[in-house]
Amino acid sequence: MRGWATPGDKSTKDWYEDGIRMSWADWSTGHTRMAGYDVEAYINNNTAMPMDYVDPMDPDNNYTTKMIDPDVYTIKWIEDGISNEKKLERIMNQKWIASFQHSHEMWSDYRRTGYPKIAEPQNLSTDMWGVIEVGVGDYLKRYIFVQQERESNPKGIEEATKKLGGPNKISTRLWIHPAGPNFK
Repeated sequence: MRGWATPGDKSTKDWYEDGIRMSWADWSTGHTRMAGYDVEAYINNNTAMPMDYVDPMDPDNNYTTKMIDPDVYTIKWIEDGISNEKKLERIMNQKWIASFQHSHEMWSDYRRTGYPKIAEPQNLSTDMWGVIEVGVGDYLKRYIFVQQERESNPKGIEEATKKLGGPNKISTRLWIHPAGPNFK
């Protein structure tokens, strides 16, 4: 999609579908609940959409699905008339599913791309370590340096903070996580 050199003669659609197949195989290992499901039917599903979530124990966890766009949220790859931004969002939705148990990887991917569009968690940010803006899909951007490091190496922390391009706060965006669109 970005025009990078890749092995073989595969299209973005091929890579997307192969990624789903590999995810399916990974999640199927040892999971009898996956038995009987058809990965090809999943890949070709052009009607399924995310649904709202109602937590039977705690209504604070309820989630109303936002931004339902069939060009992004159905599974089947759509090539024609779809922007690269929407294609990337579709890819990242499937990567989120595939990598769900790898939280740091997914957090980094989210900060890097802004996808998938996920519910905002409870926000307890303060001025002390940086305020994460509510209602705009903003999230924790980085961890602060730990207390022991701040106490034992203040000059190193000062140098590192300058290199990071902002204060030692959870709201400081890292240079590898741009604020704008993925495609210009």
